[in-house]
Amino acid sequence: MSDPRPIRAPLGPVLWAFGMLTLLATCAEPVPQDYTHRFAVSARPETVSVPAHYVGNADPFAGAGRETFDALVAGYLDRGHGPVTVAALAPPPGATLTAARLDAMRRRLVAAGIPASDIRIALTAEGAPDTLTISYERYGAVLPSCGDWSTPMDFNPLNTPYPNFGCDQQRNLGLMVSDPADLLSMQPADASDAANTERLMKDYRSVVPAASAPVATESVKNAIEQTSDQNAASGASVGSNSGGSGTGSGASTR
Repeated sequence: MSDPRPIRAPLGPVLWAFGMLTLLATCAEPVPQDYTHRFAVSARPETVSVPAHYVGNADPFAGAGRETFDALVAGYLDRGHGPVTVAALAPPPGATLTAARLDAMRRRLVAAGIPASDIRIALTAEGAPDTLTISYERYGAVLPSCGDWSTPMDFNPLNTPYPNFGCDQQRNLGLMVSDPADLLSMQPADASDAANTERLMKDYRSVVPAASAPVATESVKNAIEQTSDQNAASGASVGSNSGGSGTGSGASTR
């Protein structure tokens, strides 16, 4: 005769498996929910290098090369970090042409607006002859890649952020920032100018405020209310008299 009791699976292995899954879930690295962390915008250093080729005594930045030189100077003044390096192949002993070219380029950079303290002269063991290399460091923004629409938007029972949520916001921020180096650290504040601050405060306090609408006082408000009451009472009196005379006239007619 068979046993009528239902067959039950042992709970030990089931509980053990459930516990292992829970342990693995707790040990897994959590997925960041903040889109500023999931799509972080950072910056990395870049080197801008412009060669200046000399042919005899000709100016390497004459004619169309003038735009290249102006763009170099404007780029450094706008986003440059560190010094501007003017490098040349080390000349043989006794040669003076390279030194003269380096000095002329340094003076030209200073005349264009670059501080003399930001210019460095370097002689290298390798490089093309009759060529000066002008270089500086700047930072470029590292942008996140967007467009992940792999998760269906019509089914999200856990209400978790979608893979692409916030990516465009971060990418646009990196595209709009004036100097990507500001994404790494803030710029130092300028020194305070006490004399300029005092002048601004004096100008601010000496300005006479523009004429504004007069503010009604309590006496003016009371006068306005009394006039309104008198007008209302006068209107009621006129209405009563006209009504009374009309009634009297009607009675006399009868």
